[in-house]
Amino acid sequence: LHNLFGDTNAVHVEAAPDGSLELTSVILGDSVAQVLHYVRFDKESLCEGWRSSLEQAVSNSSITPQECGEMFRKYSRAFEGYTYLGTTGPE
Repeated sequence: LHNLFGDTNAVHVEAAPDGSLELTSVILGDSVAQVLHYVRFDKESLCEGWRSSLEQAVSNSSITPQECGEMFRKYSRAFEGYTYLGTTGPE
């Protein structure tokens, strides 16, 4: 878990007798949620804390309910993302 990056994606490659290469399997690396779980952070607890903060911001008229929903969806999706360079999760 060097720098909390977790395991990288990996592929298994086999060489055929004719010298050609074949990708036989793809193994996905850790998601953000998995790495946080390894260090005892719980996605559900983190999301609940963020939801509470957003709801307070809506109550204070700091953000709109629409902004609250969008911010929460983006935050939640980030946990599904890969810990290395790439997108933050499914759009």
